[in-house]
Amino acid sequence: YDSLVWSTLNGGGIFSPSPNEEEPTYVPASSDTGLAVITLQASFFQEGVCPDQQFPVQVILRDPARINPTATDICRNNPTSSINANATNEQSVTWSSVTGGAFSPSNVGTSLSFNPITSQLSQSDIQLNLIASSVNCPDVSDSIEVPIVDPPTVSAGSDVLVCSNNA
Repeated sequence: YDSLVWSTLNGGGIFSPSPNEEEPTYVPASSDTGLAVITLQASFFQEGVCPDQQFPVQVILRDPARINPTATDICRNNPTSSINANATNEQSVTWSSVTGGAFSPSNVGTSLSFNPITSQLSQSDIQLNLIASSVNCPDVSDSIEVPIVDPPTVSAGSDVLVCSNNA
C-alpha cells in the first residue's frame, strides 16, 4: 500500500499520534460513551491497478466498575461490622484495612463482616479500602470510615429497700 488512513464510522474520537500511523491509539470522545460498539476502519490506498481496500474493526465499549461501600458502626464491646458494596460492572471486589483486622468469610465480595483487632478499638474509626476490578478497564477504588462507638449505658437509679409488710 502507498498510504493508510484510520477513520471511525460512528465514533467521535481521535487517533493518536495520527490517523496515518499503522497502529495508532483511538482516544474516545465523551460522546462515544453512549455507544456499545465503535467501528474503526483502516483504509489502504494504492497507486496503480490494485484497488483501495478498507478493513473495519469493531471495538466493544465496556463501562468501568462502580462501587459504593457502606458499613454499620462498630461497638467496642461487640466489635463486628457488616460491610457492603453496591458494585456494578465489576469482576471482583476486594476489601483491605491498613491497620489490621479480619474479614469474614474472606476479604473478597460485596457483602461480608469485618472484625477489628483489639488495638483498633481504641480509635474513633477504622478506614476500610475497597478495590473493584473489571474486564479491560482500570481498577476503581473507594474507602469508608467505619465509626467505633461506645456501648450504651443505663442507670435505673439507686437501689430501694421495700418491706413486704408495708403496703
